[in-house]
Amino acid sequence: MGDLELTAVGVIVADIIAADLPKVASPGELVVLPRTVELHVGGHPANITIDLVNLGQRGDRLKAVGAVGDDIFGSFVLDTLSSKGIRTAISRYKVGTTKNIILVVKGEDRRFHVEPGASWELKADEVIAALEEEPPRIFYVVSGMCRDVDSRIAEIMSKASDLGCITFLDVITALGIDWSFIRNAMKYSDIFHCNTFEMLNLTDGSDFDSSIKKMLNLGVKLMLLTDGERGAYAIDREKRVAQPAFRVEAIDPTGAGDAFCAGIMDMFFSKGIRKNEVGSLPAEQIVELLERAQAAGAACVTAIGTTTGVTAERVSQMIRTQGEDVRRRTKTHFLANG
Repeated sequence: MGDLELTAVGVIVADIIAADLPKVASPGELVVLPRTVELHVGGHPANITIDLVNLGQRGDRLKAVGAVGDDIFGSFVLDTLSSKGIRTAISRYKVGTTKNIILVVKGEDRRFHVEPGASWELKADEVIAALEEEPPRIFYVVSGMCRDVDSRIAEIMSKASDLGCITFLDVITALGIDWSFIRNAMKYSDIFHCNTFEMLNLTDGSDFDSSIKKMLNLGVKLMLLTDGERGAYAIDREKRVAQPAFRVEAIDPTGAGDAFCAGIMDMFFSKGIRKNEVGSLPAEQIVELLERAQAAGAACVTAIGTTTGVTAERVSQMIRTQGEDVRRRTKTHFLANG
C-alpha cells in the first residue's frame, strides 16, 4: 500500500437544495421559501472525501472516482473537490452532470428528485484502473446508480479485496432496483452500510433479527446499520452494539449517512485498524467508532448541504457535551453463536 488512504467510488451529484420549507406547494400554488436555495456538491464519493478533509484528513491521500457532465455543474464539482486538495479520477461525459433537486419540509425527511445524468455512464473499467493504479487502504463504493459499475460490482469488490484493501460497500435505494448484484458482492465486503429500510429490502424480510442474520450469512464482516433518530447499530458475528442518536435540531438531513461513514473511516485511519481486524473489533472500540460516526452524522444535519456542518470542532463539541450520555445508553449484546 502507498500513501492513498481512501478511494471512494459512486454517483457524484450537483445538489440543488431548498430546505426548511413550510410545505410542498400544491399544483398551481406558490410557496415563498424561508431560506436561499443553495447549490452544493453531493454524492457519496464527494461527500465522504470532503467530510474527511473537514475532520482533519489530508486531501491528497483521498481520491474520488466518478463521472460528471461537460457542463457548469461538472466544473463546479471538480473545482470544489480541487479546492479541498482531494485527488480525483472523474470522467466527463456530454450528458449532463447528475443533479438532485432536494426539498426538505421542516420536520420531515428529504424528498429527492434525481436526473441520473453522467453517473449512469461511469465505466467499471475506469474504476478498476483507478484501483489498480494505486490500491488504497480503504476502498469504498456505493452501488445503485452507476449501471456498468453495478453490473460488475462483485468483480470490482473482489479485485479490491485481492489487492489488500479494506472493502466498504454502501447502497442507494433506486426505483425498480434488482438487489441481486449487491447480494453477490457482499462476500467481498469487509464493511457494509445501509439503513433499516434498505436492509429489509435486501433480505426480502420483515423481521429485523432474521434480516441481520441473512446479511451476515452473505459474508459481511462488519455491518453498520443507521436508523435515523433512533440511532445506529454495528454488528459482527460475535456481537451487536446498539447506540442511541445524538440530539440536535435538524435543518437538512441530506448527507448524514455519508458523514456517518466518514466518521467510521476517520477512526479507522486514526486507530490504524487493519483488514484482518475488521470482523473482530473489541466491543469498546465499536462503541467509540459508532460515537464518532454518529457525532459526524449529527453535525451534518445542523446546516444546509451535505458537508457544510461537518467539522472537527463541531464533532468534538458534540462528543464532549453528549458523548457520556450516548455511551451510557449504548447496549452491547453478545450473540450465542459468537
